[in-house]
Amino acid sequence: MNLELLNHYSNLCDEVENFMQEENTDLRCNGSDGSSWVDKKKHIIGQISSLLVELRQHSFTDVLHPGPVAELRNLVMKKLLKLLLLSRENEQLLLKNTISPAASFSRAVPALSVRNAYQPAA
Repeated sequence: MNLELLNHYSNLCDEVENFMQEENTDLRCNGSDGSSWVDKKKHIIGQISSLLVELRQHSFTDVLHPGPVAELRNLVMKKLLKLLLLSRENEQLLLKNTISPAASFSRAVPALSVRNAYQPAA
């Protein structure tokens, strides 16, 4: 049972990675604000939550010993680290795409007014 649960969790990690890659591409190429991904995120969070409840109910006694559970556990840990990095990148893209520069910062100051401001009073 432990191996099956970890295998299911590993498959879910792959699903989440595919979703996050699609989101990353959308954020990077289309400049999306991420609002189109909210429903899919809620669905995935529900899946993860229910699977985590199942995982917490089982003990993984052979995690420290060599074997299929330990190997799968290490694979899942690597996937989770990769997902964390991808999540951070997506978060930075979301911030970049949703924060618009202020109008006052986008206007260039005419060179004449700068020159006039620094000329000595005559």
